[in-house]
Amino acid sequence: MSIQSRKGRFAAVLDEINFQPPVGFVDELAANYKSALEIVLEAEPGALSLLKYLKPIRKEVSIILEGPQGTQEWTIEKLGFEVDFLATTNFFGVSEVDGLFGRMLEKLRLEVGLRG
Repeated sequence: MSIQSRKGRFAAVLDEINFQPPVGFVDELAANYKSALEIVLEAEPGALSLLKYLKPIRKEVSIILEGPQGTQEWTIEKLGFEVDFLATTNFFGVSEVDGLFGRMLEKLRLEVGLRG
């Protein structure tokens, strides 16, 4: 997880409310946040078994997530997921609603066609 990005966000919030934290406070806050996130992080039922099923039959798996690339890579690793490509809003600089899916398809050189 990108502790550095979390520390920056926490520091910005504290600055916004004019709170001068003691030395090490932001570091401790970020570490506690990471620890709490590890405790509650849980995959949807069936997600891990589906991914483990797809790998041996040579199906490539891409995941789209919002947020910093490093944080999402950490999340994927902690969940035990093995993916071929991780597309994040931070990596592409575009939100999910503003074309993240299309940008991922372009990056992977995939075309979407309708079956009829």
